[in-house]
Amino acid sequence: MSTTYRWYRVGLPKKGVGIVKLLSKYPLLAESEFGFTPLEDDGQIQKLRFLWRTKVVVTRISDEGVPFNEEFASVNFLDFAIIFRDVRSYFRLENPGHGGKHLFNAIETISGLDFTCEPMKFQFSNPAEIFGGVESAKLTGLSVSGAVVTQDLVARLEFASKQGMDVEKIRWLKGVEYRIDSSAFEVTYRGLKGHVTLSSGGTMKVSGALSPRLVTQVEKYLTGTKRRS
Repeated sequence: MSTTYRWYRVGLPKKGVGIVKLLSKYPLLAESEFGFTPLEDDGQIQKLRFLWRTKVVVTRISDEGVPFNEEFASVNFLDFAIIFRDVRSYFRLENPGHGGKHLFNAIETISGLDFTCEPMKFQFSNPAEIFGGVESAKLTGLSVSGAVVTQDLVARLEFASKQGMDVEKIRWLKGVEYRIDSSAFEVTYRGLKGHVTLSSGGTMKVSGALSPRLVTQVEKYLTGTKRRS
């Protein structure tokens, strides 16, 4: 089973109360539209669950055969982590979908305009910079777009190989301008394997026994702590 993550660099409100303590003051109550529940805290990373209410309208048929609309209330949730690195803070969203928009709107409602967030994106540099410390990181999938084939012709190309690829040796890309949309890797460490797909939009999809380690590796790369260590 795979999990998708996305990271944001955030500017937290400059108030006397920390962001975790602030959000914990807003649990989901019967009369509230959203709320927060603390999950885990290891000192540098605080995990929380954001819950929000939604309404679903369904069409039903009466006993007389007349259609009518009926409204149902439901509760959605999104798990996220607040990561503290030196003087900076980051949000890591787990399987965000469209929940990120609801989360950030809720925090802005609570904290006011002091709260800011900026999505972080991958630059697709040498994978060794991201997955350093593992035994191997093979590029098994590559999706590119905007490849200029001729003056008036561009192409979207996808490549896959279980044995791994070297981008510089892909002849279809030699001398061609293109944009990388996503890269997939198979990572091995101490006999365990993990699979990672990084997208240009900033999402990471990960699966396999190495998932926790790979999330940590990518997180250190994004926040800069790995390059300073």
